[in-house]
Amino acid sequence: MSIKAVALSCGFSNSATFCNAFKRQFGLAPSVYRVDRYKQRVKQGCDCSKEKRLNSAA
Repeated sequence: MSIKAVALSCGFSNSATFCNAFKRQFGLAPSVYRVDRYKQRVKQGCDCSKEKRLNSAA
């Protein structure tokens, strides 16, 4: 799911407003959070390539 899609589904009018609010709340940009989270899941043994294919099919 794109950051824009997340922003719109959360009620933000655009992704820039969402990114600013996310950064104020969590201290980092959503894209950085996504990369960090992905790395954590890979370390834990998650087959993220399979998960990515399933999510993109939905």
